Amino acid sequence: MEALMDWKSMGYLYASLMFVRGAVREVIPAEVYKAAKTTFFYLFTNLQTKLVTIHIHEVENDSDNDIFNSVRRYLSSKCFASSKSLRLSKIKNSKNHTYTMVPEQSMVDMVDGVKLTWSLHSDQVEKVSKSESSRSFFKLCFEEKHKEFVDSSYIPYIMEEAEISKFKNRRKKLFTNRSGDCWSQVGQFSHPSTFDTIVMDPVLKQEIQADLKKFVNKSKFYTSVGKAWKRGYLLYGPSGTGKTSLIAAIANYLDFDIYDMELTSVKNNSQLKRLLISTSSKSVIVLEDIDCSLEPKRE
Repeated sequence: MEALMDWKSMGYLYASLMFVRGAVREVIPAEVYKAAKTTFFYLFTNLQTKLVTIHIHEVENDSDNDIFNSVRRYLSSKCFASSKSLRLSKIKNSKNHTYTMVPEQSMVDMVDGVKLTWSLHSDQVEKVSKSESSRSFFKLCFEEKHKEFVDSSYIPYIMEEAEISKFKNRRKKLFTNRSGDCWSQVGQFSHPSTFDTIVMDPVLKQEIQADLKKFVNKSKFYTSVGKAWKRGYLLYGPSGTGKTSLIAAIANYLDFDIYDMELTSVKNNSQLKRLLISTSSKSVIVLEDIDCSLEPKRE
């Protein structure tokens, strides 16, 4: 009985709408009615927010997608506060654990007043050797008017922030060239010395820290003027005066790897060049006891 009354109500409503529509068309001239109808549909279409969706897959052409990895690393520092379901992991040789999104989760990233919505999804499951595996992909959704901002500013910003995060989360390494003209990793660098623990003149300590900070912040300037991004310090004094501790403090302050060069193992300039070229861009190269590595001239 209630269903019958509902259908009757809908019938009365439909009849009333048809009556109003007919009355409006009779009262309003056809030209005005047509213009009003066109204006309404134009406004309705253009007032709707036009969205753009970008898919970023984990694998492209059977190769890892660097942008996917950068996005995952970038969002790991932001998803903890907004996502209800998270994945926790700690990669080997990394300092800290990281959180990542799980599939079918989404979060909003606000940058310069622009709303950018991220979500994680899984591709179709593939059967590989009787086992099932799936690949993930991110979706980035935003208003169409922000396409230029996303392409020219936001994506490069993500890549840069991801590299900084990756660099800070890695453990520093210690290398040596004792085996010849190539570097070999001795182990992880974990010296306790910092600028807070070493004993030295406070003014000199502040000057060194300021100089290091200035050097790090001017890497792009060195590139723009075509010069190698490097800085040199000469430490001298008898054993036990803190030279090694200062080197360790500098490495910890910059978060750079250490390359301890044995000059006695370097036979010629070609070997020296190969060793210097094969170091990472963010490293501290230590040349100890330079005076002892030189053979005295025979008269």
